[in-house]
Amino acid sequence: MTNNFKNSNEKSSHNKDKTPKFENSYHVINELESKLKTKINGNLRKVLEFIAHANLSRSYPTRRDIEAGLKTISFESLKKILGRAVDKELLIIHPDKKAHSYQYVLRNLQDCVTREKELKADAEDDTCNENQIELHITFLIEIISEFISRNKMMFHHLVFSSELDDDDDYARLNWCIPSNKNKARKHEFRLSRHRSCNVTISPNKNVAIAIKCSKDPFDLFSIEGINELNADCGKILNEIINSTKNPQPLIADIPDWKIVQIDAAYDIPQHEIQHDLAKISEVYSRQNNLIAVWPRCLRIKHLNQIYQIYLKVLPTHGPCLRLERRFGFKNLQPTVDVFKDHLYLEKDSENS
Repeated sequence: MTNNFKNSNEKSSHNKDKTPKFENSYHVINELESKLKTKINGNLRKVLEFIAHANLSRSYPTRRDIEAGLKTISFESLKKILGRAVDKELLIIHPDKKAHSYQYVLRNLQDCVTREKELKADAEDDTCNENQIELHITFLIEIISEFISRNKMMFHHLVFSSELDDDDDYARLNWCIPSNKNKARKHEFRLSRHRSCNVTISPNKNVAIAIKCSKDPFDLFSIEGINELNADCGKILNEIINSTKNPQPLIADIPDWKIVQIDAAYDIPQHEIQHDLAKISEVYSRQNNLIAVWPRCLRIKHLNQIYQIYLKVLPTHGPCLRLERRFGFKNLQPTVDVFKDHLYLEKDSENS
């Protein structure tokens, strides 16, 4: 394994670069610290950064690979570090061995092992016979309903609306205009490794803001999740401020942005339903693989609402079943604050 790795001792180079480089080992470990609320330093950080660097290139190092790349750490010390990292779930063992040796994957890089493109390529024909449909529906009723009863939904693909405060700000924007028909100016940028934003501003001053975070959804039932959303909205507002050179470019503050659309989802990790999948499918029993037994997407309509159930590979959970519902607000669009208050009321009613 070629070692082009740069460890945390060189992190000053990241600070000099004003462009966030989310796809590097230093930021990946920072993300892991944030997700797991832990501190990673010393030799443990060196080892995890080495593994992260390899994983981002879709390589999964063994203990000997790591020893060869990090010559300053002894074999025995490395053995202990890897063992503790696996016990603390900072590392995941790759499902395949390399020459009888374990390969390591960072906890929040499991999507580097299996990606959505591979799911689509490996999935069988979506056509199901009656027996398969019955099995899937039975599974949905017995397993997914039970999972939902003890877990909370997460939110992704949030779309907000507002308006420019100054008529001249549209002309100040140096953004691309994809369509000469509507003349809307568009700007897309990264918020974090798995979150991005697309801002569209029309000549009539309408502002549409879309946060895409399918792999890193928001937990809006928690204070931490609310703070994350507020922080990301702050980044978006700063981007508009910097582009218009106007300290107050929008007519509404962040709490008063209108919500146009939001997707809610339950993500069920494969390991939590392995036993039940084995019961409904001989194929799963043989292959131990969610991809082998689940069609690409099931759509269920209930009370004029569409639910989708499909495969999703998440960085911190690996292959999952995602049960998704889309909320659209065409007429009465709640503000960010009103929507958050509604979630808190719903959470309180469930706890009472």
